[in-house]
Formats: sequence, structure tokens, C-alpha cells
Amino acid sequence: RGLFSASDSAGNNEFEPWAGSTGGIQLVTCKAGTNTQELSSGAGTFNTTAWNCVAWASNGSTTFCDANGEPKTLTVGGTSSNNGDWIGDLNSINNFSIGSLRRATSVYFTGDIGLVLYYNLFKPLVERQNIYLATKWRYQ
Repeated sequence: RGLFSASDSAGNNEFEPWAGSTGGIQLVTCKAGTNTQELSSGAGTFNTTAWNCVAWASNGSTTFCDANGEPKTLTVGGTSSNNGDWIGDLNSINNFSIGSLRRATSVYFTGDIGLVLYYNLFKPLVERQNIYLATKWRYQ
């Protein structure tokens, strides 16, 4: 379900990371109503009955994902690419919500969200792993 989303008022430009019921995570980036980035980790990336730390990062040309401090391989879907699009690359983003995807019919995250951190700079893997190690004790 939707972890958070950022979009314009019309929903034509969106940034949507979400978690699936099969333990997979996905990121969809949409520009002017067209999906430009569909990235998925596949089923079994994380345990759906336990707390997980999921991190998304972009260096401007590639998007990365890791779960519980471990980097995950992302599969590119549709006709999109892993182009590193991030919230700032989308036009007119003026809506930001935590726990849902903004759509005509909203999709809500069903579970608990312990902590959301948003950085306006690229965090390399070792820094994302340190954040995971520093916070995991709170949720185990």
C-alpha cells in the first residue's frame, strides 16, 4: 500500500513509493500523465509481518532502494527506465501525504509507520545503513 506520495493537484505528476502485500516494494514516477519510472523489487523483499526499514535514494541518474540496510535489485517495468527521477524533477508538486497514494480513489497504507525521514540530498548506501542500524532497536 501507499507509503507516501507527492503530486500536483491534478495528479498528472506523481512520485509514489509503495509496499505490496507479497513483500515487494515499488516506485512509480509519472510526468504529465505518463509513467517515466516503474521500479520494483519483486515479492519477498521484506517480511510483511515485521517492522522494516525501507530507503529510497537517487543520485540524479539512478534510483536505489534498500530494505533493512541491504541494497535491493530493482526491475524496470513497462516502457520506463531507471532514470533517477525524484520529487524535485516533477512539475508543480504541491501535495505530499504520508500513508496514502493520492489518486481519484486513495490507496491507504494498512499498518504502522514508525518513522519517516526525508532528506534533500543523496545519502549513499553506508549512510542509509547507519540510519537503519541507529533506529532498528525501536521497532524490534
